[in-house]
Amino acid sequence: MQQRNVCPERLVPTDAEVRRLVAEPMLRLSYAEGIDAVAVTLGVNEKTVRRARDEEGTVHATTLVALFRHDRTFREVLLADIGERPVPINAVCDSDALITTSAAVHSIAAARSPLSKGGVVETDCELLGMEAEIDAAMNSLSAMKARILRIKLARAA
Repeated sequence: MQQRNVCPERLVPTDAEVRRLVAEPMLRLSYAEGIDAVAVTLGVNEKTVRRARDEEGTVHATTLVALFRHDRTFREVLLADIGERPVPINAVCDSDALITTSAAVHSIAAARSPLSKGGVVETDCELLGMEAEIDAAMNSLSAMKARILRIKLARAA
């Protein structure tokens, strides 16, 4: 019989966990920028920053959002706490050319193996089967080539 947990896994952090997560960036930012500057940036008073830094109180949701927007490290820690990671909205998916090209080369080598269906010549079925790997390799190599061209243009200017 399958064992079930009586209580489901917590999806929402406790107040104590939130205070702990907020305290570190408040302390770091207070030293780096000063308590007054942090308070202005987050739209709160200095007392709120001190209380959050010292884990004496739980900050409001608006303060959490402001901290999330202001401090990249806090954003990454908070997302990692729930098993996520940040990806910029303008990020382009350019797979690693080495990995995708290696996968394509592996497919070609497997198809050309004397032990494959067509022997040392790829069959139509084998070629159709490796299409996804070849497309991924071509896309990642194309992205790498575009990056090279941008570098050359920037250096020529």
